[in-house]
Amino acid sequence: NHRLVYLTLADVRSYLEEIAEQDLGTQQIGITGGEPFMNPDIIAILNAALARGYSALVLTNAMLPMMRKRVQTGLLDLQARYGDRLTLRVSLDHHSAALHDAERGKGSFARSLKGMEWLRDQRIKTTVAGRTTWGESESDARHGYAQLYLKKYYKYQNY
Repeated sequence: NHRLVYLTLADVRSYLEEIAEQDLGTQQIGITGGEPFMNPDIIAILNAALARGYSALVLTNAMLPMMRKRVQTGLLDLQARYGDRLTLRVSLDHHSAALHDAERGKGSFARSLKGMEWLRDQRIKTTVAGRTTWGESESDARHGYAQLYLKKYYKYQNY
């Protein structure tokens, strides 16, 4: 889509029909952005994919667009109907606020964590995409993320 506008539900329905007609063996529909939750049709788009039996993966920053009441209500409905077939992958550029904020803007780390905590509390399947940056080894990055999760999410470690 090179129109520089959001995909519409009609666009996605057309793509889903094409997948079915060509018997492509697709199992998962991935949705990226920018920020997918800025798209006014995102909940309907996810529903269309999930209703056809696909799993859906949404790459998000878990910040303000996802935290709007309409989006949260839609996510809760999708999770209730489709369970673990819906996964949100949160982009967290670093396990420290200072370095994440250096990349995404002041306060973005706290906003992302708030969104991640909401997803955790709702039991919406969530993964995190982190990265090694600023000369950090993979081992150090993994340790930093593990410490963040233990501190913020320890009560759900068996989830």
